[in-house]
Amino acid sequence: MKRIDFSQAQLLACAASPRDFPPPTLPEVAFLGRSNVGKSSLINRLTRRKNLAKTSSTPGKTRMAIFFDVQGILRLVDLPGYGYAAVNVSMRQQWQTLMDAYFARSESVCAAVVIMDIRHAPTPLDKELMDWLQTFSVKIIPVLNKADKLSKSKQNERIREIRREWIWCDDKALITFSALNGAGKDQLESSIVQSIRRKD
Repeated sequence: MKRIDFSQAQLLACAASPRDFPPPTLPEVAFLGRSNVGKSSLINRLTRRKNLAKTSSTPGKTRMAIFFDVQGILRLVDLPGYGYAAVNVSMRQQWQTLMDAYFARSESVCAAVVIMDIRHAPTPLDKELMDWLQTFSVKIIPVLNKADKLSKSKQNERIREIRREWIWCDDKALITFSALNGAGKDQLESSIVQSIRRKD
């Protein structure tokens, strides 16, 4: 497989409903996380682009699945944030329909990068998402973002806590990441590439 240059990512499509999804012709890696967890900033750091994924100070603003093409080899898919209380029931149902339809395309989705804020313990919604994802044949890549906000000892404490919560997730699978300074970027790139090869 050709070496993937994540900096070559380009916007491909914005899908407000499943009928807007591009044909599943390439391996895809989805990015999920609670609203305001820094998902867009993480994607921008991964792709070495400042504004590829649009960031917002308003949680819950991203309401579409946004597809980025990387060199015709891979797609990165920014899925709507979840768990924002101010979003009405109708919108939450619309998001869930979008998510269900997306992951039903199991032939193309090879990994789900689940982003959490390392400063906070996993919530029931995080656990529900992890349990739900395990029903699909996708690799789960848990990422603890905003690592620059905690000392190394506090980071290790949070890793141990998650390890107790999710016994299937060993310490090596957890990636501590900082969209601010790029820590963990190489490890995340490697995990994504491995997930594509595993699917082949």
